[in-house]
Parts: sequence; C-alpha cells; structure tokens
Amino acid sequence: MASQHERRAAPRLDTDLPVIIVHGDGVARQNGDLQNLSPLGARIAVEAAQALPEKFYLLMPEHRMEVCKVVWRKNQEMGVAFQV
Repeated sequence: MASQHERRAAPRLDTDLPVIIVHGDGVARQNGDLQNLSPLGARIAVEAAQALPEKFYLLMPEHRMEVCKVVWRKNQEMGVAFQV
C-alpha cells in the first residue's frame, strides 16, 4: 500500500532515458525523456505534451514497448499508465 503522501500503487525509479512516442498508426513519432518509471506507469518529458493523443505506444531502450494512457499533463511533462 502506498504511503499517505504517495498516491501511486508502485514506487517509481528516477531515470534519464531517451524514449520514442509512437502514434497515428505508427507513422507519427516524437522523441521524449523518460524521467521516472514503475511497473505501472511513467513520467515523460516531451515537447508539445498537450498535442499528443490520450493513448500511444512508448518505445523504450532495449526495444521495450508499452501501450500508454495519459493520466495527467502539465507544461512539457505527462504521466502515463501502462495498459495491460
């Protein structure tokens, strides 16, 4: 169970890794920076975060790909939940 101040179900590990956001049936791609990561979601820094769709693919190092749903957006950052 998460602490009183932490609302996430799983703790996140701070990272600084390049990622690629893939959307638009795979034709549209945008570079981003993975700022933290857990088994359930992540925080991503990306230009034009407001313009990205609600669901997209996140391509991470070592060719790991996750289907993501945006949970929140603020300026050039967004939090995503991994879809099962």
